[in-house]
Amino acid sequence: DEKKILFSLIKIVTATIGATIFIQIVKYVVGNIVDMHTYIGVFTQFTSAGVVGIIMYLLFTWALGSEEIKEIKKQLGYE
Repeated sequence: DEKKILFSLIKIVTATIGATIFIQIVKYVVGNIVDMHTYIGVFTQFTSAGVVGIIMYLLFTWALGSEEIKEIKKQLGYE
């Protein structure tokens, strides 16, 4: 059972690192497009990076076969 927990932790950490890389890329790209001296610019960068981060985290956990994602899919009726 400890191996299962450790393996799940490794998947979550891997997905988190992958999502973080995409968040940083989006922050950089959007930050160069919008005016970062305005509320709208900062909000746009924050929202863009956040949405991409969530999507990438879900994609990484799905691709890695995370048990947590399988359980969420089951609870939502997608499995």
